[in-house]
Amino acid sequence: MAKLIVQTSRISGLAQVYDSLVGFAGSEFYFYRPKSGLKGMRYDEALFHFETCSVLGIKKADGAIILNPDAGTVFGNDDEVVLIAEDDSTIKYLTEKINVNPLKTVQFVPLQKNIESQLIVGWSEKAKIIIDEYSNYLLDGSNIIAVMSEINETVKKDFDEVQKKHPNIKMRLIKLDIHNEEDIAKLRPEQFDNIIILNPDGGDAELKDSETIASLLEFRHYLKKLNLKNVKTQLITEVADSDNIELIQNVGVKDFLISNQFVSKIYAQCSEDPEVLKIYEDLFRAEGSEVYIKPVKLFIKDIAGGITFGQLCSAAIKRKETCFGVRIKSLEESAADNYGIYINPEKSKIFNLTDEDMLITLAEDET
Repeated sequence: MAKLIVQTSRISGLAQVYDSLVGFAGSEFYFYRPKSGLKGMRYDEALFHFETCSVLGIKKADGAIILNPDAGTVFGNDDEVVLIAEDDSTIKYLTEKINVNPLKTVQFVPLQKNIESQLIVGWSEKAKIIIDEYSNYLLDGSNIIAVMSEINETVKKDFDEVQKKHPNIKMRLIKLDIHNEEDIAKLRPEQFDNIIILNPDGGDAELKDSETIASLLEFRHYLKKLNLKNVKTQLITEVADSDNIELIQNVGVKDFLISNQFVSKIYAQCSEDPEVLKIYEDLFRAEGSEVYIKPVKLFIKDIAGGITFGQLCSAAIKRKETCFGVRIKSLEESAADNYGIYINPEKSKIFNLTDEDMLITLAEDET
């Protein structure tokens, strides 16, 4: 959960992507090997032998999992594909590769990384991991500030340990009344990229969420009073009780995690196939490939007109990324449209995209 909070706070919309992946109502992870085997097939070819499934990687014969491998990686005879599908009954291997009529792609230009500032409000057992994970992603000179009403010796010890581990990240531990408007103003919340509000450990879920919602309202009120047009600060939190989702959304929080449900769904998937846990372990590491949501204009030159999902997958692999979904910007506020998130569409599905729309991919980094 701590690692997931970091990832979802840095990429808006990622919480909904993961929610779609872990729930049994959407697509799930599977391992698959056709009867004829895959020996000699390249990874970038395997992507287009499935119409209704999205290939994400390779499971080697020795059990090792490689997500988003190099396009030219060749399968061994006993290797399997890692893919997502709505159900195992929908996994159909096509002997003939799908012809996607590739689009003109954009010359690779990495997104620029910037110095970031992160504010963590409150403390729990996750806090130390969150700060450590953030530090693995951030550029040197970035800021992480943790603020809470009371600081005990255990908290101070944990904070000192992670601070020494990452000397090039500026870190501060501050004692403030996080429910006092004047103290909130001293923090200047508008200067932060993200404000992560943590539920305290233990206790009643309803009471924990009540405190979280109070903090969200206070920070939202402060930011709204500034009346600034270009406040980029995002509020992120976890929800202990799923009955409080509507309240969280009404406060204006787009990215939130229902901790108890999320973990339970992962447990349920792994109970059916324990090997799936390796996929989650890989996705939640700073090393290797992770899930990103990137502007479509990074991948293709001409966005006008209908574009098939297969064409988007073809463009992504040329950028060394594996595409498995699309995010439509105009629908990001619509719960009925899954916030504009389309996971694992058919390769033939046509999208009419704009410059604001995005691809959901596996990539080595955010650039």
